[in-house]
Amino acid sequence: MRRKCAKKDFLVLVILMVVFFTAANNVLGKNSGAEVDATVEVDMGGVLVEDFLGAGVQWSAYPWFDVSESDWEKVFKRVDYLKLPFVRVMVDMTTFFAGLDENGEPRYLFDCELMHRVYKLLDYCERNNVIVMVGQWGWSNTAKHREGENWGFEPESAMHTRISADYINHLVNVKGYKCIRWYDMINEPDGSWSSCKGNWEQYKAVVSNLWKQLERRGISRRIGISGTGDVYRQWIGKALGDERIRECLAIYNEHHYLWNKDVVSGQFEQLVRNRLASIEAKDSEKGYFAGELGFLDGKNKRDQQVNVYEFWYGVSMADAAIQMLRAGVSGFLAWDMDDSMHWAGDSDGPLEAPPNAYERRKIWGFWNITGAENGMAEDENMRPWFYTWSALSRNFPAGCQTLKASASGVEAVRIAAARIAEGDKYHLSFAVVNNSDEQRNVKIVVPKAQGKATLSSYEYFDIDGDNKVDSWSEVVDKNGNDIFPSASSKRKNIDLAGGFTVTLPS
Repeated sequence: MRRKCAKKDFLVLVILMVVFFTAANNVLGKNSGAEVDATVEVDMGGVLVEDFLGAGVQWSAYPWFDVSESDWEKVFKRVDYLKLPFVRVMVDMTTFFAGLDENGEPRYLFDCELMHRVYKLLDYCERNNVIVMVGQWGWSNTAKHREGENWGFEPESAMHTRISADYINHLVNVKGYKCIRWYDMINEPDGSWSSCKGNWEQYKAVVSNLWKQLERRGISRRIGISGTGDVYRQWIGKALGDERIRECLAIYNEHHYLWNKDVVSGQFEQLVRNRLASIEAKDSEKGYFAGELGFLDGKNKRDQQVNVYEFWYGVSMADAAIQMLRAGVSGFLAWDMDDSMHWAGDSDGPLEAPPNAYERRKIWGFWNITGAENGMAEDENMRPWFYTWSALSRNFPAGCQTLKASASGVEAVRIAAARIAEGDKYHLSFAVVNNSDEQRNVKIVVPKAQGKATLSSYEYFDIDGDNKVDSWSEVVDKNGNDIFPSASSKRKNIDLAGGFTVTLPS
């Protein structure tokens, strides 16, 4: 996970280059003789991250809505296409814990229906080498819904962290999941809605106590604690200034909910660069990723982001990802996979979803897998932004090296690159976004590349203005089966060292 910026230069034979261009109303230019607005160089020796985690997603095990076996299989096939590299799997504490018994000992629910849904999801990740961060939303408010139960502990208590460590031990040592790398102890602990209520001292105690519990079980080196997962982006600075917390945390993450203007302007990239610089200065051996990523524009009071149906959302989610790749993050997780995973109010800790939970579902996903069961069959279809995120997850996979790319010098035009090892050869991927209102011609040069390349292009644009991806206008066939994105075009005999030009209309 260590970030490196000064690796020795060397030459490779490029046998394939997979490229996708993500931009509103943009097309891949065929005319390499166009006047160039900018030239961008990709440095094959400038490795930002040696072992990239990937472009992943939040994936919960459907705790509130019943999902049919056929819908599970539909989800799995879509995740197969994504070649999903990295996920965050959170549960409410009451998924695995039923309070304390008369002797003050924990009672566990490791064989209940909800836990079997979690196992179903983790079994998929184990079979397919998906990197997993598990965790819990926090010390649940469910106590007030379970009269007579003994929940006599606070978030920072040894009992709370003992229960969490028992859950981790069950997943790792009893169930044997090797795909799990980290534990996310409390979601957004800096928020007033969290178990910690924004209390830093309490969060410090939670992290320290959990580390002790993992150490006691001999798994503190096997499963690391991820922190701080805060949404206001202030607590990593606090953690970096505390030697004990730095010792306890294995990797850093923050949640990024963005205004589109800050992405279009490129300010987000600078924010991420600043964060990485602060980590490099204090704790350089550890990585940093976005634990949740989404946009605030258009979000309503029910925590529904209706812009996931809009073409522009795919442009700007890709743009935000490209800015993080350019800065040198270890990975990022989109919020989230499926509308059917959550509803507004589920964090209050009820044991069962109320009758209107579906109307209050958190609309943020690639799709809504229970749409047909609720009279909204088309809502089960993949949405436009699935195109750009799948291009990222497939072509910037876990384990690849992300590379330095120079700034374009042109407003809202950005390029990210990665190298994917295959034996003694390499594949290269480039992602280019034009998030502006003007046509741009950009020349991409890889000075140290050797040999000719074949370019497969994934193009995300909407020239006819119908809010569909032109190269993926039909997402299901006449029988209702999924149609997945495919390459829009191929270009052969590309001289990467000499460079090639891409035309990006507004």
